Amino acid sequence: MIREKYYFYLSFENSFGEDYVTEKLLHALEFDAVPVVYGGANYTRFMPEGIYLNARELGAAALAEKMHT
Repeated sequence: MIREKYYFYLSFENSFGEDYVTEKLLHALEFDAVPVVYGGANYTRFMPEGIYLNARELGAAALAEKMHT
């Protein structure tokens, strides 16, 4: 269902540890969706910049704009 209906997958972490990333991030990639991350990790250590949206860095307005375009 995710692959067929959704462009984005919310990968919000319940911890803000510097290296804390869970399987939520991989679920997005598995279903060909753009991960929207929210956590304390440096996500460029786990995937190339540009294939995810960092909600924590962007803020609500900029995130909504990027998701809309």
